[in-house]
Amino acid sequence: MKRLLLLTVVLLCAGSLFAQSSDRDLFLQAEARFRAGEFEVALERYDALIRQFPVSQFVPDAQFRRAVTLHRLGRHQESLELLQRVETRFRSTRFLQQVPFWKGVAHYRLRNYTTAAADLRLFLSASADAGQRVQALLYLALSEVELGSRPAALAALEQMFEITNPSSELFAASVYLALLLQEGRPQDGVEFFEQLNLPAVGGTRRDTVVLYAAEAYRRSGAVSEAQTLLRGLRGADASVAAVAFQQLFQIAQESGDETALLTVTSEAEQALAGRTDVLAQFWLQVGIETFHQGRFDLSELYLQRVWDLRRSQPVSGTVPLHLAEILAARGERTRAVAVLNDHLERSRDQIAAVLFRLGRLHAAGGDWRRAAEVLTVVFTEHRDTDVFAPAAYQLAFARNRLQQTDDALTVIDDVFSAGLAGQFAGDFLRLRAQIYRSRGALEQALQALREYLGRNPGDLDALIEQATLLFQLERYGQVISEHRDISAAHPSLQSDRPDLSVQLDYLVGLALIAGRDYRAAIAALRRLPDDPESLRALAPERDFEIIHPYALYYLGWAYFRLSEYASAIASFDRLLRFDERHRFAPQAAHLAGWSAYNLERYDAAEGYLRRLRAMRVGGTIETEAAFLLGQTFSARNRYEEALVEFRNVFLDSPNSPLADDALFEYAGVLVRMGRVDDGVQQYRNVFSRFPTGELAEEALFRRGEILFERGRYDDARSAFFEHRSNFAQGELVHASLYWAGIASERLGERAGALLLWEQLIRDHRGSPFRPDAMLRSVTLYEDLGQYRNALNIVTEFIAAYPAQAEALQTRRKADELILLIGGLSEQEARLWVRIDENRRTQTSAGRAAILELGRLAIMEGAGSPANENLVVQLLDDTARLRSEDPAAAAEATFLLAEYQMRSSNPAPAAQLFLSVPEINPENRDLAARSLFRAAEALQFAGRDADMREIIRRLEQTFPASEWTTRARRLLGGTP
Repeated sequence: MKRLLLLTVVLLCAGSLFAQSSDRDLFLQAEARFRAGEFEVALERYDALIRQFPVSQFVPDAQFRRAVTLHRLGRHQESLELLQRVETRFRSTRFLQQVPFWKGVAHYRLRNYTTAAADLRLFLSASADAGQRVQALLYLALSEVELGSRPAALAALEQMFEITNPSSELFAASVYLALLLQEGRPQDGVEFFEQLNLPAVGGTRRDTVVLYAAEAYRRSGAVSEAQTLLRGLRGADASVAAVAFQQLFQIAQESGDETALLTVTSEAEQALAGRTDVLAQFWLQVGIETFHQGRFDLSELYLQRVWDLRRSQPVSGTVPLHLAEILAARGERTRAVAVLNDHLERSRDQIAAVLFRLGRLHAAGGDWRRAAEVLTVVFTEHRDTDVFAPAAYQLAFARNRLQQTDDALTVIDDVFSAGLAGQFAGDFLRLRAQIYRSRGALEQALQALREYLGRNPGDLDALIEQATLLFQLERYGQVISEHRDISAAHPSLQSDRPDLSVQLDYLVGLALIAGRDYRAAIAALRRLPDDPESLRALAPERDFEIIHPYALYYLGWAYFRLSEYASAIASFDRLLRFDERHRFAPQAAHLAGWSAYNLERYDAAEGYLRRLRAMRVGGTIETEAAFLLGQTFSARNRYEEALVEFRNVFLDSPNSPLADDALFEYAGVLVRMGRVDDGVQQYRNVFSRFPTGELAEEALFRRGEILFERGRYDDARSAFFEHRSNFAQGELVHASLYWAGIASERLGERAGALLLWEQLIRDHRGSPFRPDAMLRSVTLYEDLGQYRNALNIVTEFIAAYPAQAEALQTRRKADELILLIGGLSEQEARLWVRIDENRRTQTSAGRAAILELGRLAIMEGAGSPANENLVVQLLDDTARLRSEDPAAAAEATFLLAEYQMRSSNPAPAAQLFLSVPEINPENRDLAARSLFRAAEALQFAGRDADMREIIRRLEQTFPASEWTTRARRLLGGTP
């Protein structure tokens, strides 16, 4: 009892003493606990000091120590915040210079590596304490490593090793060796290691340095030295030994030494036998290493060993992932799926990656529903994992394959709106474009593809897909522009990517055809390989040879449209020889037949058309072939066969667009066979059976033409009348009026002809028959003496057709008609027109016309009395041209003398007759005649002596002339 009381008293005294401790005592107690590593107690003592003595001189140091203590306890954020307060509020602490160091360390622990490096550099710039500088340099190096700046990290460690021996800082040495290896400087690592003074035995840090050194030796080519170091680690801590065995295994693999491989594996399994967790890690690393080297059997062996431990210990998700990959590659997809499902039931390790791989396996097997189910879990529950984007892509792909295109597009939109597409953005955009394209939303597909190309402008496959979309949108000009741009940007496309070059040439060829640039289309299509084998070799997996027959067809079509029929036949024939069952084979046979027909190679045309008929395709093309075959037979004068083909068309296919053509041709063949009445009747049937058809009017018109050509003018006129009655506003009415008018004229019904032509002239001013109808009308009106009507038409003709009027000298006709209206005869009128047109006496033609008019008026007495004085004046003007035109002047003088004789003026007449020989002595006949007429004039004037003198002159000058003989008769003599 006394002892108990004594103990109580002692304890009370002790508590009283503690309560009465000074601020110094509390600080020293806290410092002692801090140095002893009793950080929880130290923290309590520092807190007590600050709480009991808030203004104590030790508070600044206590606050700093509290911050360091919090760091030691792993409370880094609290430590950092307190250090920041010390830096601003407790700057009197004797540890102020250390604050940047501990802030840097706190930031490093909180993964604020940039700030950590800045604070540590601040500390290093001011501190001289070697021990803390070493630690500061180490943390600076570690921060630079985390920031990816290996050169800066190496520099910090090298600065650290200038202060301290690296042999005493093995962790730093191991970091330094690791950095040298990462920088590709293994030889520097070897030299650094050889300078170290390592203890013969040591802990994990020493062994870690040796591990890195072994790797440096191996990379430097000193494999034997590396093996020696690694073998020395076989008895090290299990975690280190496992890595050493892994490296020994890798060396054995690289050397191809199977015995060494087995030895290393056996030694590892013996050395790590008691540590299945470490041994499993060794098997895993070996399994992964051999997997990446493509040694899948060996990889499976070790991975399976790890997998077999799944019931007794956790197994990394890496194991089932690699095992599933190996099984799937071997075709054992079911086992691969089972492995992944087993792991999902036991563990959540790498669950997102496992689910993703499982979804891909289901997709590879075509089980799109299960694939979508599994991938949906990744999409909804694991959005922050590395596999989210590829899993979302696979999910969208699976939804698309399930025809759930709306859901697929929703997935893609969700990924983009969340900004999680990452490096798969291009894949999502391509898939979006494909989905829109499959839905027929080509504009949206094009927009998605262009967005993709904005990110990947050099993707040739996408550029070709864009050209394909533009073609489907019928933007042929843009397809051609794309071809030009791609060719300019990739001049070696044909050699680098011949498959895409072929695809692009094919597309642009079709685009050019659609744009009717057939010549350029031919050039593009001829760039394609000439045979299907070459196409297949370009891309065996893409079935490129399928375009061969299409290219042949479109090439033939381009030639056909350019009327290069021989080349067209060659292309179409190649298609038919390649595959007569191709979908374009009937069209090829048909067009080949047309081409041969156009070249008048009728045997070949018949051959192609019969091949088409043998295909039994039916429908429009067979009807067209029958029609063309009928034309072919007709061209070869095989009329009976032609009739059969045409009859089959209009009887068997009465609703065909070619039915009326066939009946029209049928009528034509009958006419050529001489069955005119049957043919004419069938032309009428074209109208009666197809009254609204394109050939209805032509058929009725053709009836009139045929009857006219055979001289059946009355029937022809009736046929033309029937045509106009049914097609009063038809395109051929003007021609019908013209030919009906000619038929009436030839029937002698000139009035009827004039009525028809007048209607043509009045109502069909654009008709090519109108000018001729006008001229024919003028002739008829002139024959009927209706000169004014004729003049009206001639005047209109000159105004409407000036070029033709000039060529036909229609103005002369107008002048003649004017003169005729004035009372002249037709002959006079024509001569007066000629005189005026040729400028009267100024030209030889004008003078010739004056002389002809003079002979008509004076010698023949056919002239009009009203115009006789005008004629005399013209002759007088001509007679004055003795020097310019003596022949015309002589004849004009002769005619003037005759005029005086008619006017009973023999003396002046004689005088004029006597001057003729003087004017033109070359015309002896006219000279003799003039002397004879002078003698007659003198006799008439009663001047016989003068008469005899003239006769003697005749006898002397023209003794053999007829006119001399007649002159003698004037004297009563005999010839």
